[in-house]
Amino acid sequence: KSTNRPLKQLVEATRKIAKGDLHYRIPVTRQDEIGELAYSFNNMTESLRKSIEEREQWNQELDKKVKDATKELESAHNACKVSNIRLKEMNEEKSEAVMTVAHELKAPLSSIWTLLKVTLDGYIESPQKRREIIERAEKRTKQLVSLVKNLLDFSRIESGKVEVEMKPLRIDVIIERIVSLLRASAEEKGVDIKFIKPKKSPMVMGNEEYLDRLFTNLVSNAIKYNKPNGSIIVKEESLGENVRVIVTDTGVGIPQSDLPNVFNILYRGRYAKGKESDGVGLGLSIAKRIIELHKGKIRVESEEAKGSSFFVLLPQTLDE
Repeated sequence: KSTNRPLKQLVEATRKIAKGDLHYRIPVTRQDEIGELAYSFNNMTESLRKSIEEREQWNQELDKKVKDATKELESAHNACKVSNIRLKEMNEEKSEAVMTVAHELKAPLSSIWTLLKVTLDGYIESPQKRREIIERAEKRTKQLVSLVKNLLDFSRIESGKVEVEMKPLRIDVIIERIVSLLRASAEEKGVDIKFIKPKKSPMVMGNEEYLDRLFTNLVSNAIKYNKPNGSIIVKEESLGENVRVIVTDTGVGIPQSDLPNVFNILYRGRYAKGKESDGVGLGLSIAKRIIELHKGKIRVESEEAKGSSFFVLLPQTLDE
């Protein structure tokens, strides 16, 4: 009888554990074999409980990892789809760009070939006429050289292989030089050009050659697409930790449909296409890349028939 009760407890514990109650323990009140059996049974139950809990926790963690991995795979799949679409678009843009460049190269080359051929074949007897034709061929050659140079420069900047030497510069010095050089061109068209600057021009860390090219492009465009007797205002100002330069003209303006694309390579808006110009839509693309090299920003506001304003933002530097 002394063993019946512990054995019944053991049987009861076995039933409870079989039903999943792993927290049930047999009271250990004896020091003999029965007590040792109960003690071992309790240890086994505890080990089983921990093992099952660890397995459940592991399963939960594994389930979470599987869900996270599935999300990552779905995200990667979606990103891959987007990348494929963008690659297709880029390939189409590249094909279009190649065709545009080929066309733009072909036009001056054909013109040069025609001008030189009629001269060499003796169709032009007048020395004055021959000189005029040779001068026209020279002009077209310069345009061609400029186009090729722009293409090479854009390619170098876009590839990230260009090494740019930066040093502290005063923007006002660069702009004053550009305005002075382009004033005659503006006056030929009857366009008034002014430069407004602060009393103390802040310094920027930049490359003089590239910044010269940037502002030459902006001011040249303001002259090219201006109206007769129009005006251009170039304004430099401090804006927090930045220098802001605004080039405003009273020209033909840019259609709203063209504004999102003006900085895209080889993009020429409606008015640019219809204008007598040797440009192919590289100037503003290069300008944007130059700004990015200087960790700056550029944007444009425009209204048709009223003019455009280009806003250039460059970080100031305290270095002298």
